[in-house]
Amino acid sequence: MQSLSRALVLAAAVVTGLAAPPMAHAAKPADAPPYRGRTVCCTDPATFDYVALPDHGSIDVDIGPTTPLFEFQSGVSAFRAFRLPVLSVPYLIEVRSRLRGGPDPLKARVFYPAAALLNGDYLVMRSVGVEELVADWTLFERAEYPAYRLAVGVDPARSRERYLVVYTPLAVLGPRPVPAEAESADESARNAYLGASTEGHLTITITVLGEMTPPPPPR
Repeated sequence: MQSLSRALVLAAAVVTGLAAPPMAHAAKPADAPPYRGRTVCCTDPATFDYVALPDHGSIDVDIGPTTPLFEFQSGVSAFRAFRLPVLSVPYLIEVRSRLRGGPDPLKARVFYPAAALLNGDYLVMRSVGVEELVADWTLFERAEYPAYRLAVGVDPARSRERYLVVYTPLAVLGPRPVPAEAESADESARNAYLGASTEGHLTITITVLGEMTPPPPPR
């Protein structure tokens, strides 16, 4: 039986449309320049450290120099893995990635999140690539404001998805195009391809779809 990690990285590559480097079959030093000197953690998603997501609300997570690496088909990336909430109704997962390095679009950096959803056997059911990212700012001058948002809907009645893995494709870490001219910082932000980072601060929010406010108690 092929490694379960092969299924994970293959599905990610199909969605992102990125070049596929050779797949790692054992933990090894990372060769990619952004991660050089660090070691790939493993080859099997079953060994990931899965953090439980809440039934509703948000959690903050960091991706930094000590975050584990995995060799996805799109290249080596730091990643975080999560266990989906046990719900009986459809819900939305929103992954917001915050700016690093200040509000100037020419200097700002951001972790571009992509996601893979796995079933209980750690096989990929679907992936959501960086082309699905939505600019998520109204006041770009606020450096702590989320820069990009990735939205993933889950319907437990029609899906066997149990886990979420968030990473970034290696290709986005290359040179970025020069942003178009703009008359304001906000317009510049919308036109700019913000510099990609191997690290970032993410806010992951679970929202139950169709959730209704209960009626007030009778008087």
